Amino acid sequence: MEKQIDLWLSNDEVLEQLGLRIKELRLKSNLGQKELAKEIAVSGRTLRRLENGEGASMETFINI
Repeated sequence: MEKQIDLWLSNDEVLEQLGLRIKELRLKSNLGQKELAKEIAVSGRTLRRLENGEGASMETFINI
């Protein structure tokens, strides 16, 4: 069963949960950060920030 994000979380908590989920899916797919970053057309730094819950633009989340 897919994990769900609690709707009552703060914005920062939602970003943290999304980051953890992105990292989890990346690892399940056996992709390195550089590989995934290239595939979704973002920098490695942007992907690291996402995975650390530091946020990004809506366009970046859509690309993922």
